[in-house]
Amino acid sequence: MRVLPGVALLTGTSGYLLLGFVGSVGGMPVLMAGFVFIGVGTFGALGTNLVVGSVPPARAGSAAAFPPSAVTWATRSGWPRSEASAPPSTEAGASMENAVVIAQGLSAQAADGLMAAAGEAYISGLNVIGIACAVVTAVIAFTVLRERRQKG
Repeated sequence: MRVLPGVALLTGTSGYLLLGFVGSVGGMPVLMAGFVFIGVGTFGALGTNLVVGSVPPARAGSAAAFPPSAVTWATRSGWPRSEASAPPSTEAGASMENAVVIAQGLSAQAADGLMAAAGEAYISGLNVIGIACAVVTAVIAFTVLRERRQKG
């Protein structure tokens, strides 16, 4: 039982690595496998508890807000890297939902361009945050495993 948190974190790390390759290696199957590995061993709760438990109680709210903030940042950061022919408007670039709503009011060709740009941006952001989370969770996992081993 001493190594369970570290092993759960390493399992989550493999899931985040899979998210880092959605789009370039595979689509939906890779995405689903990534989320399964992240969820195995209650990684979501374990990881959040480690993050929230590592900060002073006065800052626990900020620490708990980090995972959703990171996903929001990552999905929005992909917009400037999009290479679609029709650049999305600022409103469309705010979220995937906005892009879908705005595309409904466009011609078929413009809507296709907007949705292609939105999809590329979303995948790009997902890849960035997947790799970043994999690095962070791997460092935490090895730290946890090392400390557990030293405590013996």
